[in-house]
Amino acid sequence: MVLTTLSTAAAGVVTPLLTLHLLGVATPLPSLPLLLSYAQMVLLPLAAAVLVRDVFPQHTRAAAAAAPLVRVIRVRVRVRVQG
Repeated sequence: MVLTTLSTAAAGVVTPLLTLHLLGVATPLPSLPLLLSYAQMVLLPLAAAVLVRDVFPQHTRAAAAAAPLVRVIRVRVRVRVQG
């Protein structure tokens, strides 16, 4: 999870640099909207999950135990709806 978070955070900087280096074309990215989107899509859910895990450890253990069954049911429903 740490590598995914870091690679997502680095993408906004690395992509324009790679484009400049490989293609010789500058690709401007709007930094603030990109940062806000990253915080909204990655950092806030991650922080919320850590907070919930720390505040309600017994509930999160129970939810983690039920998670595989929920995933199987969700996939079966999705396949049936699309199939």
